[in-house]
Amino acid sequence: MKKSGLGFLATATAAFGLLAFTAAETGSIKGTFTPANSVNQVWAVSGTDTLKVVPEGNSFNFDQVKSGKYTVLIDAKEPLKDKTLENVEVKAGQAADLGEIKLEQ
Repeated sequence: MKKSGLGFLATATAAFGLLAFTAAETGSIKGTFTPANSVNQVWAVSGTDTLKVVPEGNSFNFDQVKSGKYTVLIDAKEPLKDKTLENVEVKAGQAADLGEIKLEQ
């Protein structure tokens, strides 16, 4: 019984260390849009990495995003036009705040 307890402790410590390392290597992307409730989904694309979030209200947030440059695609509800934001830079430990994005018809 004592051996399995030590094994669990070692596994938990390793997992915590991995998560701490991962969090330090990632950032986030966030923003708001007007009008509220006008977006179906938001995508962030960098190379082969693709992230998707369904916004609530008038904001969106991507957590644990790898560092790098992203293209953010906003899928607006009709009659509004979709919007593309290029070269969004994510840095480890920081939030790339896109501010308020105004969607137009």
